[in-house]
Amino acid sequence: MRIISKKPLSAAILSNLEQRIEGEEWKPGHKLPSLSSLAGEYGAGVSTIREALRILENRGYLLIEQGRGMFVRSPSHWRRDDSMDIGNLQEGSLASLLEFRELLEPE
Repeated sequence: MRIISKKPLSAAILSNLEQRIEGEEWKPGHKLPSLSSLAGEYGAGVSTIREALRILENRGYLLIEQGRGMFVRSPSHWRRDDSMDIGNLQEGSLASLLEFRELLEPE
């Protein structure tokens, strides 16, 4: 499944995975396909898929268990708060953030 979008590939994949979970293609408790299988399906690298899955895990959509797999969590665990998502920073905010880090982090 190739995704055509103006968004970066990782954001488009994240959005598509989220839609598939919310649309109940994968229901709560369902085990997702392997990283390599998803990478092949989306025509992307494993690291791109891993990044999207980690974001979904942080949002409460997935439970990732080392050696067992990735499982969809129930909607009661889902968080839609994107306030900490760096992609949602307003213009200029990233520069301000980097400037602030320079003050806190010695060379």
